[in-house]
Amino acid sequence: MTRTQDDFEPAHATSSTAHVLAELQLYGHRPFEDEPDPRSLPDASQIEGAVADIFDALSATLTDTRLEPDLEPLLWSTVGIQNV
Repeated sequence: MTRTQDDFEPAHATSSTAHVLAELQLYGHRPFEDEPDPRSLPDASQIEGAVADIFDALSATLTDTRLEPDLEPLLWSTVGIQNV
C-alpha cells in the first residue's frame, strides 16, 4: 500500500478570511456600520493574483541576500497573517 501526502493532510476548517468574504457576500456591509456597502467584492482571480504577488515579492527581495536563510520561515509566517 503506497501512501500519498494527502493521507497525512488534516482536514482544514474555513479560514477567517473566507468567513469575512462570505459575510460580505451575504450581507453587503461591514460590522459596526449601519449602511450597506453597495460596492462589489473583488474578483476571486484578482485576489489569488495579489496573494501570489505577495509571496513572489518576498521571495525575489530576499533571494541572494543575507536574509535568504530566513526566507522559508518568513513565508510560512506570512501564511498565518490572516489569523491576526
